[in-house]
Amino acid sequence: MPSLAYNIHYELFALFLTVLIYIELCLCMPKHTQKNRLFRRMTQMVIVTTVFDLLSAFTNVMQGMRVLTLLINTGYFSCGLLLCHLLHDYVERAIIPEDGKHIAMRFNRVLLAVLEALMVVNLFTGWLFGVTPEGEYYHGPLFMLQHIASMYYVLCTSVALFINRRRLSFPQQLSSYLFIGLFLLGLLLQTFVCPDVLLIMPIVALMLLVATFSLESPDYVQLQKALQELTLTKQQLEIANEKYYQAAYNDLMTGLKNRSAYMTRLRELEEQKPLPATVVLIADLNDLKRINDDFGHQQGDEALVQVAQLLQSSFGEGYECYRIGGDEFAVLGQNVTAEAFQSSFAAFHSAVKQANESTPYPVLVATGYQFVDDLPLEEAIRQADEKMYQNKKDLKVGLG
Repeated sequence: MPSLAYNIHYELFALFLTVLIYIELCLCMPKHTQKNRLFRRMTQMVIVTTVFDLLSAFTNVMQGMRVLTLLINTGYFSCGLLLCHLLHDYVERAIIPEDGKHIAMRFNRVLLAVLEALMVVNLFTGWLFGVTPEGEYYHGPLFMLQHIASMYYVLCTSVALFINRRRLSFPQQLSSYLFIGLFLLGLLLQTFVCPDVLLIMPIVALMLLVATFSLESPDYVQLQKALQELTLTKQQLEIANEKYYQAAYNDLMTGLKNRSAYMTRLRELEEQKPLPATVVLIADLNDLKRINDDFGHQQGDEALVQVAQLLQSSFGEGYECYRIGGDEFAVLGQNVTAEAFQSSFAAFHSAVKQANESTPYPVLVATGYQFVDDLPLEEAIRQADEKMYQNKKDLKVGLG
């Protein structure tokens, strides 16, 4: 198996540059950023990764330290993966809307757990990397997997930053693009130019701090809080508007639209010139007072609900059903033919007749309808109402 010799001078220079800029950024980091729990976790991981990086640089050029070299490199690569994941997690929490990040975050956490488990397995298999009995470090057949995983996390971070770029100020966007560019540069250098220098993790650590410092600016934090408050207010308004609409335009007992909705719909129809094929049906539950007196108000309410359900089930698509008074209902149909209406009308009366077989009181519904045709809408409603009252009288005569 081929060995890999490291140039300790280049490695120390890269680490020194990373630590120097890290300290500089920490000194000028705003206090609210230093108190951020996720930022603290990332900075701690930068320190741990840097220590492992330095130790691996020394042990990889020394002989006779097989176990120590293997453990240190395992710790280094494990911390490097965790560092990339923390950066991605930070960006998602910072800029991606709440409803669009849960699935991706869960998948990336599972992926991280699998990769970290593979690091443990590698101690016994050498699939990723290993150390010969003589203490020489070498790459295993799956060595590039850890770099591909790091690239995946950075790619996810890059996509998230690009898609949500309008949520960032120009300096924040510039910082994000700088991070992506330098990471890719470090990867290319390590893969094709300087394989003996670990440039990826120092550059990730460096640009992680730059991105963190930029994204956690005071203006950005205040903007995020304002956006969250506006979103919450918008949701509260939508809920309040929905409740208001339900109370204002729906009959709570029957579930039909109420008289206010009926009058609003009539005004809308009057503005349509010409009206499409439109029919108006007026229905009235006879002897509601007798039902209330003889069987109780609960039975009276159940009779009203029953009539409403029969109207809805009989007059389906193309019709709107309303409760416009105590025992009075209306149905408006548009774009319906006379034949289709007659079919629904017959189905309604058949359903009323069938309902009478299972109620202790007679359910009698007087109806009257009128097609609008060339009539004014108001006149059509008046004629339908007259027909309903005539039918009401006929029902009483028949009952008597």
